[in-house]
Amino acid sequence: VQMLNDREKVNRPNSQVGFIEFVICPMCESLVNLFPQLDHLAEDLAVNVTKWSQLWIDEAQPSEEAAGKVKARVEKISTRCQAVCRDFRGIQEHTNLKYV
Repeated sequence: VQMLNDREKVNRPNSQVGFIEFVICPMCESLVNLFPQLDHLAEDLAVNVTKWSQLWIDEAQPSEEAAGKVKARVEKISTRCQAVCRDFRGIQEHTNLKYV
């Protein structure tokens, strides 16, 4: 049985961090670029991935090295989310557009 299909071995919080990193974050970036008024989704995603990583640390009690690697991944995701939000807010300021 493959690791992600084995209910006994899969680590859900760590899987969620990977899923967010490789699927959800790029999709969210594209979505906010197309529809800037949805920038709150990127903010929520940054909070969500941080919570999943903390849950993983609490449950798995990884080594310092492993925890550091996951924290670096989470920081990269958060930075990408913040950049998309900043881009939208910069557009709003320069154009005086208000999205509801």
